[in-house]
Parts: sequence; C-alpha cells; structure tokens
Amino acid sequence: EDEEDDDERVELQVAEAEIRVGARASTELLGWGRILELGQPGTLTADKVLFEFSSKWHGGKRRRGGATVPKQRWIPAAALTSVAKSSPRLVSPAAGTASGDPPPTPPRSGPLFSEGAGPSGSHRATRPSAGEASSSDGMPKLAAMERGRAMKQNRPVKIGKPKRGIKPMTKAGGALPARGAGRVTCTKESNVPIAKRLAEFPDSGLIEAPPGKLFCAACKTPLKNILGTLKTHCGSESHKEKLVRYVEVTKDDTFIKQFMREYFTEHPDEKCASLSDEQHLHRFRIVASMLKAGVAINKVDELRPVLERDGHAITAASHLAGYIPKIETLEHDKLGGELEGQYVEVIYDGSPRHGEAIVVILRWVQASEDGWSVQMRLVAFRTLVEHPTGAQLAQFIFAVLLTTLKLKPWQIIASARDSASVNGACERALVGLLPALQDILCISHTVAKCGEHVELPTLEQFMTSWLQIVQHHQAAKTTWKGMIGKAMVGFSTIRWCSRDECANELARNFGQLGAFLQALIDKEIGDALPKKMIQIYNSKRAVLEAELACSLDLERLIRLVYRMEG
Repeated sequence: EDEEDDDERVELQVAEAEIRVGARASTELLGWGRILELGQPGTLTADKVLFEFSSKWHGGKRRRGGATVPKQRWIPAAALTSVAKSSPRLVSPAAGTASGDPPPTPPRSGPLFSEGAGPSGSHRATRPSAGEASSSDGMPKLAAMERGRAMKQNRPVKIGKPKRGIKPMTKAGGALPARGAGRVTCTKESNVPIAKRLAEFPDSGLIEAPPGKLFCAACKTPLKNILGTLKTHCGSESHKEKLVRYVEVTKDDTFIKQFMREYFTEHPDEKCASLSDEQHLHRFRIVASMLKAGVAINKVDELRPVLERDGHAITAASHLAGYIPKIETLEHDKLGGELEGQYVEVIYDGSPRHGEAIVVILRWVQASEDGWSVQMRLVAFRTLVEHPTGAQLAQFIFAVLLTTLKLKPWQIIASARDSASVNGACERALVGLLPALQDILCISHTVAKCGEHVELPTLEQFMTSWLQIVQHHQAAKTTWKGMIGKAMVGFSTIRWCSRDECANELARNFGQLGAFLQALIDKEIGDALPKKMIQIYNSKRAVLEAELACSLDLERLIRLVYRMEG
C-alpha cells in the first residue's frame, strides 16, 4: 500500500489550476501539509492559501521532549513547490503526513516567498535572498505593521498524565494539559450566598455583578463561588497591586461626583445639569481619557456605539466639550497642592503663526527622601486669534499664576524666555508686579538665530525641494534607507536646527546623492522636484558640496543649542 501511495504522489510544477482546497502540497521550509482555504479576491490574501502543517514544539529549558502540534499559516501560492496527484487526505496531527505514510522529503528546488516561515521546529523568520526580493513573480513584501496584524497564537499546553479534578481532553482519557488553555476543573461552585462571601472578604474589591455572581472590580475578572479560588485570588500579589489602584480610583470617583454636583447646583441653567452623578462621572471619565490619549473630542461621535454598551448614554461631542474646563479646574487644584510652599520658575513662549498658541510651564526643585528632583508641569495652553502685545501677554501669565494656581508673588523667583521683542515687553511688565522675578534669556534661542544668518543660497535652494518631496514621501525614505543602510533623519518645523541636521546628513553621504536622485526619477517618485534637484546637483555640484561642508562645520552650534537647552 505504501508503494502504491508513493507511485500516486507525483511532484508537479505547481500551476494555478492545481491549487485546490483539500489538496496535499509541500513547501521548502514547512514540509508537507494540506490546503485549507484559498485567498479571496480583492483582499490582502488574494494570492495566498491557508496552509496546515505539523510542527514539533520543544518547550522551554525545563521541558524535555515535546509534542507535535498542527499549525496553520497564510502563505503565498508561489511558495508551494509541489502538489500531490492522489486524492486529498487529512494531515495527522501527530505525524503531519497522510495516514500510514512516512513523511516524504520535500524537494529543495522552487521559489520561497513565505513570510515569517522558518524551519520546522524553530519557526525563525528567514530573509529572502536578493534575487527573490527583486523577483517580479513573487508577492510584494508586506510592511511590519501588516505582518503584525496576524492573530497571535497561544503557546501549546504542556501534555501530562490525567490528574484528579481535571476532565480528560478525549473520551478515552489520553493526554491532558497541566495548566493554561484546555484546563477544565470539575469542582462545583458552592451554595454559599453571595452576601456571605462578600462579608468573608471585606475591602477586597469583590462585588456582585451580575446578580448571583462574584466579580473582582479591581482585576476586572469574574470569579467562581469557591472558597479556595477566592483565597488564592485575593492573596495574589497581582490582585493586591490592582486593589491599591482601584481604591485610589474609587476615591477620585467620589470626589468627582461631589465636584460635579456642587458645580451644577451653582449653574442649574447649564446643559446636562439634570443628569445623575453616575452619568456625569461616566462622561467625565470618557473626556479625560480622550484628552490623556491625545484623541480629538469630535471623534467621540464615531465611538458612541461602543461607549454606550455599558448602559450609560453619552451625548454629542459638542456637549461633551463642556467637561474640558471642569477637568482643567480639577487638574489646577491638584497642581496647587504640589506647588504649596515651592519656589518656581515660569517658562513661556508662543508660536510664530498667523494667530498665537501660548504655552506656560512651571519648573521647580522637589525635595524627597530619595534626594532632589527637577519637576516640570504644563499649566496653560491657549490659542489666540492674533499675536498679543507685551502688556496682554503679561496680564495672561499673571492671571494663570496668581488667580488660577493661587501662587504667592514671593514664590515666583525666575522666568525663562527667548529674545523676541514681545517677550521683552512682557518681562518688563511682570517685573513690576513680581519684585522677586529674575529674567533669564534662552541662550539656545540666541545661538540658533546666529546660525540662521549664515547665507548658503545654493544649499537653501536645494533643501527647499528636498524637504518638500523626500521628507514627506515614504517611498523616497525607503529608497534612502536601502542605499545608505539607515533611516533618514526626520524633519520638524518646530525643532531647532532640524533643517541643518538634514543638510548635514546629505553632507556625510554626498557621494551617493547623485545615485539617489537618479533612483527617484527612475521610480517616478515625485514629478518636477527630483528633476530640479538633479539639475542643481549636475550644474552646481562643486558649490553645493562646498556649502554642505560649511553647514557641517556649523554642527558645533547645533550641539551647543541642544546642550544649553538641557
């Protein structure tokens, strides 16, 4: 029978028509297996097949031997090196081959395009060779974020003998997991009332939810009504750590409810004033979480179906925005406790835009049992329609420090600013109100402005086109990394000397700049800008190289700027 099977198994040149569901096939690294599913047209798996194979899991250092487990993986159809002619047979989980057949040796010829596949047993990712990576017949290589979307698999459970209190995995007994997935206990829940269990474990975070069931509010997990299980759970270090955080959050919830109740008692005509304390708390937490995560508040309209699943209705984003000033008030009250009795330095600056975004930061030295530490807090961020005058800026900062944060004038002993003229006028106004204030100019800003006065016209013309196309085009960045061997230095419109850092990178790799520009044109990355840059490179190469060398000499100023910034 084995000989007949061997005669039926013929290794073929894989064609699209031969790839079918249920067919036995082989790959160079995964060996023989079975095709379970074909990719759907119009999806990321259009040219892939779901391939089932067997692998031996060796376990960790303390585990000897191992178990052969079936695995499934989407692989490109081009990775299949042969398909059996015989009728499809199931792959045995224990051996990974057809029943009664010895595992055949797969051929060592054929393309390999499987992603993340490795030798059986090790599953190490194998990088394709240069020829495979550039082959037009293979699948394009997916980015890391695409490969990371695959569903993570649980580690195979340890196989052991049947133990007392554990149900067998098969009707005949057989192998059983010692822990983890697949472990099922036979212990029944007791008939002890839930109220009595809560009395036996007071202040442990246990609640009754849903009715008749135990739930650990600290760990966010349901529990069985079994005395031993409850003792083990409540005595674990993980539960104790989460219980401390749960108690702190509960205290904050009580304070927030009281704050919202008092606020809406004083403002009964404001929208949402008739809501219950629980609804206010729920909406308050949603807005605070979105602000902490940096998610725009208008996104809440798209998230409403999910956020309302726990039974609390929320309103539109325009109404939820009214909670932001209340959150800011509580944060200022909390900050006032930290600043009590502290000597502080105020740092302020604005953006050079059509309007103005003003930022106010406080810095002070905090004494503790471990020593001294420098603390910094963002205390104000306001956007304005137009640039303020020096007097207006001083009035705003004075209101933030003395009215909002309730600081005493003697606590504010220094201020740090750049040398802009409006900041100078603001400083003169603040000194008259805060007699202990010492004016500190930002040396980093002064040094950065000095570097801007170095005129390099050819480099300036080249960098304008460079920053417009190369720094904002992912294909250009990938091409640069492939040629240079490391990622391109990023550009930021708000970071000091960022433009000079990009120019210095060009200076260090000037020998490959011409080939890179030609690669942009060959790959049709951009339109007119690469042609404009290569024209400057060809016609003014000597001048461009000299100005890049001059920019590289100014790197000492760049290091000084960041070093003095602290």
